[in-house]
Amino acid sequence: MDYKIDYKKIGLKVGIEIHQQLDTRKLFCECPSLLRNDKPDILIKRKLHAVVGETGEKDTAAQYEESRQKIFVYEAYSDSTCLVELDEEPPHTMNKEALKIAMQIAMLLGAKPVDEIQVMRKTVIDGSNTSGFQRTALIAKGGAIDSVRIPFINLEEDAGRRISEDESSVTFRLDRLGIPEVEIATDASITSPEQATDVAKKIGMILRSCHVKRGIGTIRQDVNISIKHGARVELKHVQDLRAMSKIIENEILRQLNLLEISDELKRRGIKKIPRDFVVLSSKLEHTRSNLLKKAMNNGIVLGVRLPGFGGLVGKEIQPNRRLGSEFADHAKTAGVSGIIHSDELPAYGITEEEKQRIARALNCEEKDAFVMVVAQPEIAKKALERVILRAEQAIKGVPREVRATDGTNTRFLRPMPGAARLYPETDIPPIKITKEFLDGVRQSLPKTLLEREKELSEVMPAELARQIVHSRNYDLFEEIINEIKIDPKLVATTLTSILKDLKRKGVKIKMTNNDYKQLFRFVAKGKVSKEAIPKIIEKAKPGEIQDVIKEFEILPDGEIRKIISNIVKMSPEKSKKELMGIIMSRINGRADGKKVMKLLDTELKRMKRQR
Repeated sequence: MDYKIDYKKIGLKVGIEIHQQLDTRKLFCECPSLLRNDKPDILIKRKLHAVVGETGEKDTAAQYEESRQKIFVYEAYSDSTCLVELDEEPPHTMNKEALKIAMQIAMLLGAKPVDEIQVMRKTVIDGSNTSGFQRTALIAKGGAIDSVRIPFINLEEDAGRRISEDESSVTFRLDRLGIPEVEIATDASITSPEQATDVAKKIGMILRSCHVKRGIGTIRQDVNISIKHGARVELKHVQDLRAMSKIIENEILRQLNLLEISDELKRRGIKKIPRDFVVLSSKLEHTRSNLLKKAMNNGIVLGVRLPGFGGLVGKEIQPNRRLGSEFADHAKTAGVSGIIHSDELPAYGITEEEKQRIARALNCEEKDAFVMVVAQPEIAKKALERVILRAEQAIKGVPREVRATDGTNTRFLRPMPGAARLYPETDIPPIKITKEFLDGVRQSLPKTLLEREKELSEVMPAELARQIVHSRNYDLFEEIINEIKIDPKLVATTLTSILKDLKRKGVKIKMTNNDYKQLFRFVAKGKVSKEAIPKIIEKAKPGEIQDVIKEFEILPDGEIRKIISNIVKMSPEKSKKELMGIIMSRINGRADGKKVMKLLDTELKRMKRQR
């Protein structure tokens, strides 16, 4: 932002929802939680329909998805997915290991476990769940992170993985469907973008202290934002915490600009939008616009007047996004590729004279705008209907909706769901939470990463301890130091600064976790020097670690002495530091630096005595 916003003055309220996959088998069957890229051997197609929830109404978001009339294609594997994922068999008993991990997380967040778990069905008909709903269960309430309250913590199943989409269908892969994930929701007491990022980081630290999955896509953050006189907007899948503050700032900017547009429309006396669609094809039959000529071969040009919107459709509401971008997002859900509006004309080969001709055909006055689309008649009409609905929302201000992140901006995804989407799961009986179960969870609570960082600071520099604990390689670090008797400082340095230096030099590292373990076993046995570690990592390829290690096995002392003696004889004028550099280059990591220095000192003393 180019100016400072007073978050308190605008009444900013932010809440975050974090979804973290757990590292166990799936939640309601025995299938592995394994994502695959090989060709699936099962393919099925379905259409889903919205149904009434326990309130007796159909959910708004579900009705919207149903209106898109998409066919859903599901890919699966006969050896790692089962009839539960295909919705051809009832769910099995809830995964006890997943429940235990989720309850550990709840306790670390200070939440109180519920006495009984009732699994619920949450209507989701965007195709990501074969059943048309997601199974979710409240497991704990009343936690907190610093001063921010956590009203509830849920354990639920993850959705299918979206693979592709075209005009008529969406393809999902069912390898991800059913993976257990914990959902942590804060209240709306967060009052700045920076605080939101800080809270997300701290919750993430607690999650990583437990047995959760790691890597891209295993954790997702959703952000709920509202300002004074606005409405709650949910931003889905804010993946990168480094960008979270900027995404929130840009959404605040969007909402403030929408309120300004609403105020201006009200000053202009605009209350509703007439649905007077006009076919404009004859007005543009001689156009030189290649865009229009190509599109009109397969459809008509349909336009509508937006009274009082002149100069506002083109108003920037986020960096490089205008109100017209919002209209286009809604129109695209009807099947068109985009819209053309008067505030951006002349453009696309459409002349000023053609713009005026279109305006006259639509009976536009000075402060009016117009929007047109090119498509088959029914699709064009549906697209403009959605533009009008969005324009009517603009009159009111900020619409209550779910939005997807698009870089650091956001775009319309679907209407905000309501209470009508939840109803009880009838195939899974309620689960009693016993004292014995909770006692077992308490006894198995893992140390938090902050506690582990403090412990590591006793055996290595505090900054190195912080780096390794926050590193993606922390789990590997723990495995190595638990399995191999080796200096933790050396392992931490390798998995942080050494890897970073190699990547900075453009080295593509191909080591697997098992390769690292083999390397450190040789180091621990004294067969490989620590100086050789970067060279081995740089040269190693999966499955070839043993051969590479052999190239760098420590030289016998006699061979080291011979190398030192030859170099000293050839360069008697060199300083000890210069000699050491030449020797270590020749040895190429096949000896410990301290040992080489000691042997060099001995050789220099011997030669001095001979003189």
